Amino acid sequence: MTIASPSLLVFIVSVIVGLLMVVLFRYTSNQKAIARAKDQLKAHLLAVRLFQDQLQVVVRAYGRILGGTARYLRLAFMPLLIAIVPITFLIVELDREAHEHGLGRLVVRPRVRPRFRTHVAAPSVPGPGGPRPRAGPGTRRGSS
Repeated sequence: MTIASPSLLVFIVSVIVGLLMVVLFRYTSNQKAIARAKDQLKAHLLAVRLFQDQLQVVVRAYGRILGGTARYLRLAFMPLLIAIVPITFLIVELDREAHEHGLGRLVVRPRVRPRFRTHVAAPSVPGPGGPRPRAGPGTRRGSS
């Protein structure tokens, strides 16, 4: 089976791999622990809203929010470590195939055309006595 366009191949493979990664994430992650971590984060955020006039409760809730966020990220990061190895190999293989079959030619580079015709004026030759200094930094007005 040959696919007419290399970009279509990349699209199809990306959709399939994306769906596989969602399934892989579901089965390699602890869904109950993730749901529990989310619920705890929601509870601490609610505590911040409800007890906003009690500084000690709010500070404690913010500390627990930070801890809960770290726990949630740890739970979500483990499946990513499992999935990154096959994804890396797949990306390298797709890149090799794309360059081998000419996907690099599909990159469109716009041609830059000047809006107006530009021409360079002929250099002027200074008159007798050499070039005259112009007013600028370090020169005083009236002295030329």
